[in-house]
Amino acid sequence: MKKILLLIILSITLCEWSVLAQTTHTFKPNAKKVTITGIDALVIEGISGTDIVIESDYEQKAKAPERASGLKLMTSTGTQDNSGLGLAIKNNKDGVLIQKIESNCGGEESYTIRIPSSYNIKFDHSSYTGEYVRISGISGEIDITANYNDVLLEDVTGPMAVKTVYGSIEVILDNISQDGSLSFYSVYEYVDLKIPSNLKANVSLKATYGQIYSNCDIAIDKDEDGWKQITTSKVKGVLNGGGVDLIAKSAYENVYLRSY
Repeated sequence: MKKILLLIILSITLCEWSVLAQTTHTFKPNAKKVTITGIDALVIEGISGTDIVIESDYEQKAKAPERASGLKLMTSTGTQDNSGLGLAIKNNKDGVLIQKIESNCGGEESYTIRIPSSYNIKFDHSSYTGEYVRISGISGEIDITANYNDVLLEDVTGPMAVKTVYGSIEVILDNISQDGSLSFYSVYEYVDLKIPSNLKANVSLKATYGQIYSNCDIAIDKDEDGWKQITTSKVKGVLNGGGVDLIAKSAYENVYLRSY
């Protein structure tokens, strides 16, 4: 009886391991630019390796009908799931494109993509199903355009351009590169930036219908007559003598700039 029970437990364990193994896809990129589109809930982590590793709780068998056995999910554009994770991946010399393939079944999959830390990343999401995108440990350029995704960036250093319509933006900056600008814009939600106290930056903050809060010692710009340019919805000035352009805007919510 004990042997039978042990075999049952072992069988269940092997089945669980098999399912978990199917949720990982690894490949070697042909270029240092990665574009990701259509993923609702995404975590991107910078790594020291040379491969891209994708993990997900996506279960293809649960999504596909029995008649689709041996077939691949397709879209009107002709893209197919070539990862086993509901993703179409193109890997060529111009860059890597990782595209979520939608189905009528819907789904609430989350993805973690581990990418070499020096790579440039572009993320696009246009539908109302967007949840979040979280990026950490990346020193390359980051370009994000989303409608509903909340954005959380941490331990990122390269040039950044982030725009979301209905999502919030939270950023923790460290060892910022002075080679490119840092731009963060949310239309209907807040923008919250945490920066090193020694960051050299030209600061432009704007909250059209909100407020601006900061504990930073910003030297406010002056006009031609020597008057400081101060309004309740806009702040322009320099930090530590000036440097990289740091832009943070929210149309209908507050902007927060805090140093550590």
